[in-house]
Amino acid sequence: MIEPLVYGHRGAPRSAIENTILAFDAAEAMGVDGIEFDVRVTACGELVLHHDPDFHVAGRQYMISTLTLREIRDLVPDRSGDPYRIPTLDEVFSRYEHHMRYFVELKPCNLPSPGIYEHAVARLIRSYGLFEHALVLSFSADLIRRLGVVAPEISTSLVFEHPAAISDLGKEGGAMPKVSALHPKWSIVDEDLAGRARAAGLPLHVWTVNEPEDLLKVQHFDVASVTSDEPNRVLSALGRKGGPRVLPRPRHWEEGLRRNL
Repeated sequence: MIEPLVYGHRGAPRSAIENTILAFDAAEAMGVDGIEFDVRVTACGELVLHHDPDFHVAGRQYMISTLTLREIRDLVPDRSGDPYRIPTLDEVFSRYEHHMRYFVELKPCNLPSPGIYEHAVARLIRSYGLFEHALVLSFSADLIRRLGVVAPEISTSLVFEHPAAISDLGKEGGAMPKVSALHPKWSIVDEDLAGRARAAGLPLHVWTVNEPEDLLKVQHFDVASVTSDEPNRVLSALGRKGGPRVLPRPRHWEEGLRRNL
C-alpha cells in the first residue's frame, strides 16, 4: 500500500475562505504536498481563482467573465459578510513556485476570445517551469482536449463522479480525451475502476476525502493522491506533521482591502 500525496481542496477551506491566499497559506502550514484550485477567465483575459462564476458585494451579484481584473480589484467581494480577495493564477504560482504541487482545475466559462483560456494557462505553466508540478484538470473533456492541442507537454486529468465518464477509456476515436491521470470522486473508486486505470497506465487522484475511514478505503487501491477539505486530518491519519516553509505575509494581498491595480 503506497502513501498518497495530500492536496488541500481549494486550499484549507475550513480555516479560511476557499481559493484565497490565506487558504493556501493555511494548507501549506499543515504540510500539504499540493493545493487544488479553480480557475476562471476575466473579460480582459486574466486568469483568476474562484469556484463560482460570480461573486457578491453587499448582496449585489457580479459575473467574473464580464469584468476586467482592474474592475474586480476595485470591488471587495464578500461571503456572508466576510470580505476576501480573488487572487490571480500568476500570483499563486509566484508565491509558491516549485515548493508546491498544483491541481489546476479549469472551469467552463464565457471567453473574451476563442483559445485565450488554454493559451493563458499554458503560458503561465511554461513561464514558471511547472511541468513537473502542475496537473491541469477539468470536468470538461473539451477543455482538456483544447489544452492538449496547444500544450501537449502539460499533464492533464479528467475529473468525474460517475464511471460512465470514462466508458471510452482505451478506445481509439472515443469521446475520452488523452490524459495523464484520472480524477474520480473517492466514493466511486472500486476494483473495476482501479483496474481499468492501472491497465491504461493512469494514476488515480481522488476527491474529496475528509474522513480517516474513507482514506483507508481509497488507500487500498493505491491512489496517487487524495484531495481534502481538511488536509490536517488526512495528514494526521497518515502519521504526518506539518513542516512548511516560513512564508511572509503577502505584502499587497491583504484580504478584503480595496486596492486599485
